[in-house]
Amino acid sequence: MRKTAFSQLASNHAKDSKNRFFYADLQSNAPNLDFANQRALMQCEGDVYYMADRNWNRIDIQNIKDYYSSVSGNVVLGIDGIIDEVWLLVKERRSVSECSIYESMSEFGKLILNREGSGMGVEILRKHRNWGGFTCNTGNALSCLGIKPVMIGMFGREAIDPVFKEFPNSCKLISLGDPAVCHIFEFDDGKIMFPYVESIISVNWNSLEDKLDSDALKDIFSTPDIITIGYWSSMTEFDAILENICEYVDNKRPIKFFFDFADLKKRTRSALEFTLNNLKRLNQIAPMTLSLNDNEAETLFSCFSEKCGADAQEYEASLDSVRRRIGIDELIVHTPHFAAGASVAEGTASIPQRHCIKAKKTVGAGDTFNGGYISASLGSLDILSRLAVANSASSFYVSRGCAPGRNDLIDEMTAIMG
Repeated sequence: MRKTAFSQLASNHAKDSKNRFFYADLQSNAPNLDFANQRALMQCEGDVYYMADRNWNRIDIQNIKDYYSSVSGNVVLGIDGIIDEVWLLVKERRSVSECSIYESMSEFGKLILNREGSGMGVEILRKHRNWGGFTCNTGNALSCLGIKPVMIGMFGREAIDPVFKEFPNSCKLISLGDPAVCHIFEFDDGKIMFPYVESIISVNWNSLEDKLDSDALKDIFSTPDIITIGYWSSMTEFDAILENICEYVDNKRPIKFFFDFADLKKRTRSALEFTLNNLKRLNQIAPMTLSLNDNEAETLFSCFSEKCGADAQEYEASLDSVRRRIGIDELIVHTPHFAAGASVAEGTASIPQRHCIKAKKTVGAGDTFNGGYISASLGSLDILSRLAVANSASSFYVSRGCAPGRNDLIDEMTAIMG
């Protein structure tokens, strides 16, 4: 669906009443959203719009509430460590204390195109400096939901950088060196990221062996319920690291792997194919889940001559086809409008995402989705419930600017379900 069409549709109704319910015929008003042959019930609450459909109505909220009252598990996360420097771009400076900013990526993009062949300078305003990257964002989401993960990454060579100071209280940190830095320019409808990841690119298995002896490595990688690694796109030694980790996996324990590759186009297609072949082989040692966003899914699907599909049902079919051809247990995708998954044991499922017109925070939303999904994978929740949990975790994060706790998660799901 075109975001502008959806936003206009929602805002027109929001003007009538802040808490008014209305029906949107998705086939005529939003043909590319998803669930094209269904009608979605939407509730306006300020800048947030909820969607309920038959799949949300299948969610047993009491079962999920009971699950999170007692869930526990051992999760190992790695291997990055990033400090996010988040900036806003000044459009017009009116005074020392007053200015306007670029709100849309397209508006700023037009400025760049108009200055082609010349030069330009744009003032930037710091929004915040914070920890970021896969390991911290996903680890934070897990810790907020009551899981205390082991986090392996780049948090400081001599001492833990102050930006990561909150994590030792909620996670076990193992630092391999100094963090990378990512400069992020944030807009209302997206973000542009410029990561300087030299310290991450150089990470290899020797980096872990230099820090940890064989007994420590065995203790870390033979005991977890889930080992999760990201981002493949910034880890040139991903395959060698994974191979070595698998040497420590205890085949007698029900262990799982979870991966987020991030920007697939950052590396060559041959590198992607090599890694996918590795995952197929190693999936025999432990079941593997690969998580993608919509852009990453489009890139991956094209490698197999598959289309993403115009609606969620078509998306599910393509997702399962690609999963089978890769040869892994599970493939999941999160988009701004829905999440979908394909599992060798459970088949396919999809569920709508809540749309937030005015996001509080977008950087880290995908990692928060991952954290929600991983937390829901530590027990017996089915794939539809796992996707619902992950969607709710990320929608809470985008609309509130922080990851949800257990009660927040249940409240968010209850609100979406109406």
